[in-house]
Amino acid sequence: MRRLPTSFITVPMMAIFATTVAAAEPAVTPRIESAIHVELQTDIDHNSDDPANERNNVFLKVEPELTLHLPAGFTVFGHGVVEQVKAADPDEDRYFKDEGFFIDELYLRYESGPFIVTGGKLNPGFGRAWDAAPGIYGADAPEDYEISERIGLTAAFNFGGGAGGDHKVTAGAFFLDTTFLSHSLGTSRGTTGRADGGVSNTEDFSSFNVMLEGGGVKALPGLEYHLAYIHQANGVDADSNEMGVAGFAAYPFNLGSGVQVTPMVELVRFENLGGVRGIDRDYNTVALSGEWRGWNAALSHTRRDTDSVGGGATRDRFYSLGLGYTFDFGLTADVGWKRARESGLETDTFGTLFTYTIKF
Repeated sequence: MRRLPTSFITVPMMAIFATTVAAAEPAVTPRIESAIHVELQTDIDHNSDDPANERNNVFLKVEPELTLHLPAGFTVFGHGVVEQVKAADPDEDRYFKDEGFFIDELYLRYESGPFIVTGGKLNPGFGRAWDAAPGIYGADAPEDYEISERIGLTAAFNFGGGAGGDHKVTAGAFFLDTTFLSHSLGTSRGTTGRADGGVSNTEDFSSFNVMLEGGGVKALPGLEYHLAYIHQANGVDADSNEMGVAGFAAYPFNLGSGVQVTPMVELVRFENLGGVRGIDRDYNTVALSGEWRGWNAALSHTRRDTDSVGGGATRDRFYSLGLGYTFDFGLTADVGWKRARESGLETDTFGTLFTYTIKF
């Protein structure tokens, strides 16, 4: 789901999750920077081929984060999440239910010139549409392949500049978090263990990824691209390793009078999905976002095609529209609509989203 909250929610969240810091010059170390991102969302699932899918859900998502800048190029970063950590039961309406707090990222980073090395609990990176697709619901299907909560080590190198643009290559090795950090407070989702299975749940660095991303090429100054490969070793419940490739591109067009539209596309393919040999899946996402004087608009479509040897095929489709406005004081309000066609069943969703971020 995507972004937006009301300011009255931020006050208690600040008290619980924020660490206040004294003002400091940007170049001074050590120093602390912190922020809280708050979303209040309502989803109304209706007009479904399966009546069990018709339900309401109102929930918060709160993301406090803190960065400690240390001398000699070191930083410590922590990112927590409050969100619903359990799936709804059939026919269940939920109002601020099943929410838990967990640590999504906690790592040490070292930067020296073009080199960046990061180690700890992190998101290794794969694909962009799960984060970049516009609107409330544009990222819903791509979120299937968000690779998060891994214990890993990554190394990146920035290169280029000038007419050739700026680029970065990143490589990393990782495994699924099975430490106490996988637990959640409030509503408990339990602590992940090796016996739970799943790809990259190996407690060794046998899973890895490679990425190339960048933009700013003089001939296409607004172009942004992202290419990635990922290999996730099979866990105890699988018989093969999962492999995936992703390609993303976006380009903004300024139409004058403050109007900007940005088309984007992402193609993703997985082989041996979930570590099961012979199951392959493709995600094809196209989206268009627009901005004008505080207004935003979104249009997106994702195809999710799954093929299995001897098991047939499924063709899922996700369509969404969105419209929103950002006020001068930072609050963004969005409305959105989604039609999901999964396993032959259609469900329409109408939603609202309020987002607010405080930095201090």
